[in-house]
Amino acid sequence: MRDYELAFPLGGRSRGSVPLFSMDPATLEVPLRASVMDAVVHALLRLIMGTKEAACYSFHSFRIGLACALLAAGYSHADIQAHCRWKTDASIQIYARQNAEMFGARVLAASRRTVSSTVVANFLRQGVDIDGDATVVALDGIAGLNLGQ
Repeated sequence: MRDYELAFPLGGRSRGSVPLFSMDPATLEVPLRASVMDAVVHALLRLIMGTKEAACYSFHSFRIGLACALLAAGYSHADIQAHCRWKTDASIQIYARQNAEMFGARVLAASRRTVSSTVVANFLRQGVDIDGDATVVALDGIAGLNLGQ
């Protein structure tokens, strides 16, 4: 990448209109198509891991991997979108997935918190008048509280 950028430097607004990779380095006008990249990636993967395992991957797999790694590293959605060269935030919602370690750490952190707000939401969903005298008396009896006093 470094050598490519040094050989074909771009800056400013031209970066947004020129393909990241070009099949015509002289003009930089012919984008390197995904089908060509897929063929190159599959050829390399077949050499490295064999045909059967290589069939599980595509060039797009690496973009997904990059998005997941950037998310795990704490980068913003805007950064992930820019690095993966996605036009909309919708791609991030689909492809930037939490890895198991990240998910586990968040669930563990949540399990260490005291949460009382869900009780009110459940009462409201069930149509319970949480401010009514009967509810206060019932809660007093269940929790041993003196809410009604």
